[in-house]
Amino acid sequence: MPDIGNADNKTSALDKECSQPEAVMLCNTSLHVLNALEACEKFKIEHGNVWIVITMPPLTNPENIYPILKQGNWGRVIWIDDRPRISRGWRFFLGLWYQYKYHRKWQSQLVSSKKVRRIFCPLNRLVMNRFVVNWLKPRQVIWYDDGTLSYVLARQMAFSSKKQ
Repeated sequence: MPDIGNADNKTSALDKECSQPEAVMLCNTSLHVLNALEACEKFKIEHGNVWIVITMPPLTNPENIYPILKQGNWGRVIWIDDRPRISRGWRFFLGLWYQYKYHRKWQSQLVSSKKVRRIFCPLNRLVMNRFVVNWLKPRQVIWYDDGTLSYVLARQMAFSSKKQ
């Protein structure tokens, strides 16, 4: 299997030359990549004008997402690794330094997409998705749901209404 790229590499094996994307699509799972494909069809956006940013939750295998990524001819695929953890004691300052370097790394990969017209983001409450969306400052944020959050929110509302 070819190299699928990671946050240490500025590009992945799927990258093409696309200096300014029409849209950025955040994906955390292979289902979100399918949502991105559907969004391209719905909004009539060519895959080559889309940057896919993959922020994977911990313990997720990146090889599961690769076959679905190959279905689109994306402008660029950017992989963002897990955030470094902040320790206690004197290592706290070292953790802050690692977090600073971590954020600068993904920001340097996305800098030419600042103020992109549209960003598509999964509706799953992952903090890293919020970081990327707020940093890019798009004109329009479009949320897509993989179906799992609807169930969680409905369940939370059902239990919260019983408490009242």
